[in-house]
Amino acid sequence: MKFLVFHILIIITMSMLTFGQDEQITISKLYGEVEGNGEYAIVIESDKDFDKIKEYYLEGQQYIVDFLNTTCSLSNVNLFDNSFIKELNIWQVQTERLSRVRLSINLKQGKRPKFQISQNTLKIIFGTTLPASSASSQEDDRGYIVGPGDILEITVFENSELSTLSIVPDNSNITIPLVGDVNVSNLTIQEVTDIVTKKLKEYVRFPIVTIKVTEYKSQWVNVVGEVKSPGKYYLKGKTYLLDIISEANGLTEKASSEIVISRKSPDSQEPERIVVRNEDLSVYEDNPSNILLQTGDTITIPAKKYFYIYGEIAHPGSFQLEEGMTILKALTQAGGFTKFASKKSIEILRTDENNKQQKIIVNIKDIEDRKSEDIEIKPEDIIRIPKSIF
Repeated sequence: MKFLVFHILIIITMSMLTFGQDEQITISKLYGEVEGNGEYAIVIESDKDFDKIKEYYLEGQQYIVDFLNTTCSLSNVNLFDNSFIKELNIWQVQTERLSRVRLSINLKQGKRPKFQISQNTLKIIFGTTLPASSASSQEDDRGYIVGPGDILEITVFENSELSTLSIVPDNSNITIPLVGDVNVSNLTIQEVTDIVTKKLKEYVRFPIVTIKVTEYKSQWVNVVGEVKSPGKYYLKGKTYLLDIISEANGLTEKASSEIVISRKSPDSQEPERIVVRNEDLSVYEDNPSNILLQTGDTITIPAKKYFYIYGEIAHPGSFQLEEGMTILKALTQAGGFTKFASKKSIEILRTDENNKQQKIIVNIKDIEDRKSEDIEIKPEDIIRIPKSIF
């Protein structure tokens, strides 16, 4: 009797296991929602518990989620397009041994989901798991073009023996375990990641590859002039003018109101000259003056320039030379003439490129009457206002 009961229990247990293995679930709902903490979630509901029947993995910029022993009753699925994902697709995969539903999520750069299972509901959650600055940094990294001297950290998830640290040599061939040499010349981090992932699929099922730059050495700019720490600086992904000025510890008190960027021109042997005013750099976001830098740029911060006025003027002294300064503007800035000033014989003493001094006589009344042009003031000009003899 005991033997019979034992066999009956074994049969019942085996039947339950077999039923569990063959049991199908049905995906009935799929929608997006914003969580209370601001995270965005893709919500998938089924008629049974999701636990232990799913696989998911990263393939390039795409998350693949496989639901095993699953059917799909959804007639159509809307494509999502928001700040976290580009689009979402779901389709049925039928094999001889099991039924499978596959969900693919095309990610926007810098976004990684987390998974949360609660009985018959699966949430794929995007958002605050990555700080905005971290996401932005990762996005910049993926678009960074690799070059000789850069040091790359290559990590293969759950395959530490395949992870490596590689210095990009002059020939741009890096060596990766199992894969061998990979030429990374003029490739972005994302492109290198895709190539390594594809090659590793020959040896590893669903490889998850992460590549980041630990040291930037291939792209650089020179910063000269009135910054506290002039020198050579390396570009780290997308680098803007304000980023480099900050890295050079800011401007000195002698810095002029202009910043000059010299850049190689593809159409001319003469470098392109880009002039930016300091006051226009006060706003960081969406600011066209905050120039995106290129390798080889030279950023020059010139010292303030001055001109000098003395004689029959209200406020004689030195004045900072601003762009477009003319003799009329200079006289106005110095407070105007005294009642004894001669307007017909103002002298501008100017030193030329050969270090020779020349004297320019200016008749202010002719300029005011538009009989002659308003003369532009040069750095270090000395303006003398003589006394009238009458």
